Amino acid sequence: MKNHWINLSLAFVLLMHLASTQAETLSIVAEHWPPYVDESAPQQGLAIDLITTALIRARYDYKIDYQAWPRALEGGKIGVYDMIANIWHSDERALDLDYSEPYLINDMRLIKRKGSPIKFKKMADLNNLVIGVEKDYAYPQEFAAANNFTKVSNSALLPALAELLKGKYDAVIGDLNAINYVLLTFLPTESNDLEILPKSVGMSKLYVAVSKTNPKHRAIIKDFNEALQSMKQDGTYQTIIQAHQQRLP
Repeated sequence: MKNHWINLSLAFVLLMHLASTQAETLSIVAEHWPPYVDESAPQQGLAIDLITTALIRARYDYKIDYQAWPRALEGGKIGVYDMIANIWHSDERALDLDYSEPYLINDMRLIKRKGSPIKFKKMADLNNLVIGVEKDYAYPQEFAAANNFTKVSNSALLPALAELLKGKYDAVIGDLNAINYVLLTFLPTESNDLEILPKSVGMSKLYVAVSKTNPKHRAIIKDFNEALQSMKQDGTYQTIIQAHQQRLP
């Protein structure tokens, strides 16, 4: 009988240990943003591949919900979701969100119609122009703060480029890889009438972020950062980057 109780006690301790080590499931919200976030792509795009690899390494489970950006941002800020997958930094957002270390860099470029005399070397070159932007995006600080040109919000990059082709905008701003993806996927013929300017408007760092309303926000970000660093140290990070670069336009 004594051995029976010992066995039961050991089984109870084992069950408690398994329960304590069971992976926590994080609810992640992401904006559809190919080629970085794309439900139809391998591993759902480069950004999602990097993020989920880090979370698995940090012993988290996850579920991903894809939402339009304003909804994703608001849901992440108020804690409807545990984590926003793809977000740029702004001081205003940082009041509500705890940011990770950056896991990607986005090269922001202007695209114009071919034959347009627009050249870009400094913000003053954009005087009095109409620039298509995406709603609620945190663009590079100098561009975001500039008031010498008009910024017109769009729901996504594709409709902004459509307005550019119609002549309603002088230029559109976007991430270089995202612009190339949209041109090749949706506007292969029309792309012959457009030109991406060679100078970068700025480099935007891409992060994950967790609402400060989440009592575990610091721990989640710490675990993510440590996993990301270990991926860079053992080569996993670069292997993922290279795999996706082969698919980029």
